[in-house]
Amino acid sequence: MARIAAQTGRTTSVRSSTSTIFGNAMTGSAILVPNASIAAAGRLLEREKTFSDRPPGAAFWYENSNGLAEIAVNQGRADRDLAIGIPVEIVS
Repeated sequence: MARIAAQTGRTTSVRSSTSTIFGNAMTGSAILVPNASIAAAGRLLEREKTFSDRPPGAAFWYENSNGLAEIAVNQGRADRDLAIGIPVEIVS
């Protein structure tokens, strides 16, 4: 089981969006701390507004169109490149 640590103060389950072509890990949780970092797969992921804010191959998280934290890799796949699987947990 992969573990994702976030500054959320709660634990929640996460699903990896392997049903899409992108492979992003959708947390299903809003992160209310504006500049929170998420630790995933031994990396500290910073929040970005767009994919182009990070170089190709760089992992990060962003607020998706539903207002939820989503982990992604620019021009890559978070599920494969970070070995994020199902289930994943966000822990404080």
